[in-house]
Amino acid sequence: HLSDCAGCDVALLVAGDVSDLSYMVRYGLPQDVTAQSLRQAGAVGDILGRFMDPAGQEVDHPINSRVAGLSLSDLAAIPHKVLTAAGRHKVPIIRAALARGLVDVLITDDVTSDLLMAPEMAPEEAPE
Repeated sequence: HLSDCAGCDVALLVAGDVSDLSYMVRYGLPQDVTAQSLRQAGAVGDILGRFMDPAGQEVDHPINSRVAGLSLSDLAAIPHKVLTAAGRHKVPIIRAALARGLVDVLITDDVTSDLLMAPEMAPEEAPE
């Protein structure tokens, strides 16, 4: 039950991005949803299937109304949230999750850590 999940002490999370590297983008999106439509809605990725913008707010996209799981508010209320994510392509969603208060412990690699610690760049400034 979802109420059991909301009462837990620890949540182990992964983050999905909206690039072609994303498992969900390649294999798990409903047939009527595209990565392009998610990006157009402002999504940088998802936590628990809820797609968020860079500020950590759920984007206005029909896919978010289909999620059968905890809300991001319920998730934020869990005392210990551990996020495991790494890679340049995950930096925007990691930042969004941090902004939303969905991360108490981050498990990542040194490259991703360095990117997260660097000042944010506008997309047109980001190196390829």
